[in-house]
Amino acid sequence: MRALIVEGNNFAAGVGLSAGTLHETDQYVEGAFKVAANSLMGNPYASEDDITNMSWWTTTPPTRTPTTAGSPPSRRGTT
Repeated sequence: MRALIVEGNNFAAGVGLSAGTLHETDQYVEGAFKVAANSLMGNPYASEDDITNMSWWTTTPPTRTPTTAGSPPSRRGTT
């Protein structure tokens, strides 16, 4: 098992990859998407640091559908 880990690390070093760099890149991209989503439908007063520390559910709360907003349900299929 150790030999496989060493081989993987040698391969990553040979092609210029690092697990830490990959993780940091993933975190950066996720934060950027959260900021973009928040700018479209979130809290306009939240800072970027606040947004990147929030969960996706908190960043972009679900929108209300017409039936939960108080409008009557559609009558499709009735004649």
